[in-house]
Amino acid sequence: MYDKTMGGLDDFADHIVVMPGELVELVAQHERQSALLALAMAHVSETGRWADHGAITMRSWMRDELRMSDTDAASWQRRADLLNRYPAIAEAAVAGTLSASQLRELEKCNRPKYRDLLRLMQHDLVNELPRLNAAETAVACDTWRRYADALVDEHAPPAEPDRMFVTTRADDGQLLGTLSLDDAAATELEKALSNALTHEGPGDTRSTARRQADALFDICAFFNLNHEAEGTPRHHPHVSLSLHANTLAAPVATNVDTGRPVAQHTANAALCDCIIHTILRDATNAPTGFGRQRYTVSKKLFKEVAARDGGCRVRGCNRLPKWCHAHHIAWWNRDHGPTDYDNLVQS
Repeated sequence: MYDKTMGGLDDFADHIVVMPGELVELVAQHERQSALLALAMAHVSETGRWADHGAITMRSWMRDELRMSDTDAASWQRRADLLNRYPAIAEAAVAGTLSASQLRELEKCNRPKYRDLLRLMQHDLVNELPRLNAAETAVACDTWRRYADALVDEHAPPAEPDRMFVTTRADDGQLLGTLSLDDAAATELEKALSNALTHEGPGDTRSTARRQADALFDICAFFNLNHEAEGTPRHHPHVSLSLHANTLAAPVATNVDTGRPVAQHTANAALCDCIIHTILRDATNAPTGFGRQRYTVSKKLFKEVAARDGGCRVRGCNRLPKWCHAHHIAWWNRDHGPTDYDNLVQS
C-alpha cells in the first residue's frame, strides 16, 4: 500500500491512490499515449533527423538520447512500424480499442510475406479483435497467419524451409538470440559444431553449453579468416572502430556500424592486427583529411610467423595456423612493441 510519508511522492498521491476502475482508465490512457508516441517515433525515423548529431542508426540514437537498451529500442521500433504501415490498426490503438498486448500479437503478423494481405484485411481484424482478451488474440493471430500462409503460398513454388535467427545485444554487451532451423540447416550446424568442438584434456571443466559456444566462436573466426570477400590480406571482416589516438594505450572505441561502445579487451585484440586509417579533425571535430591506410601485420609477415609457430602457442590449444591471428607479445598500442617477427605469436 502507498505510504503517504514517502515525501516527494505526495504531490502524486491522487495518481497513486486509486480505485480499480480508475486504474483501468489510467492504463487505457497510458496505452493510447504509447500508441501516439510510437507514431511519433515512426515520423522521426522517416525524417532521418536522428542523424543530425552523428548517430549511425535510429536505434543507436534511441540508446544515446532516450537511454534505452537495445531490447527496448527494438520493441518500440516494431510497434512504430506496425502502426505506421496500417492506418486502421493505428486508429484503433490511439482510440484504445486495441490493447498493447493485442498490438504485440499483431506485430507477429507484420512480416514481409504477410504485409500485402494484412493491409487488405486490417479493417476485418480491427473489427474482430476488440472483443477478445490477450490470450484469445494470440490464438486468433496464430490462426490468421496459418490462413495467410495458405493464401500466400497457394500459387507459389515450394518455399524455402522456414529458418529464423534473431539476436540482440544486452546492456552488458552480451549477444542474446533465438534460433529456429529446419532439419537440413540444423544438421549442418550440428556437424559444424561437432567438427569445431575442442577438448582440453582431463582438466577441461567447461560445460557442454560453454564448449559449444566456444566452437561457434571458432567457426565464425575461421570463416572471417578464410572467406573470399574483400578485407585485409587474410580476409579479416571489415569492422570499423572509431577511437582517439590518445586512448591507444587503453582504447576507448566505438563500433562505427552499430554505434555501440566496444569492450577494451575487444578493441585491444582488434588493434593487434588490423587496417588503420587516420582521420584529421579541426577544433570543431569536423574531418579535414584522411591518412593512408596501413596493415599492422602484413600477409608475408603472418606467413613467416605461422611457419615458425605451426599454430596456436597457448598452452593446451592445438589450433592450426589458418584458425589463428598474429598477436603482439609486447602490445604496440600500449607497450610500444614493434610489429616484427620476434614480437609476434600465433594465438
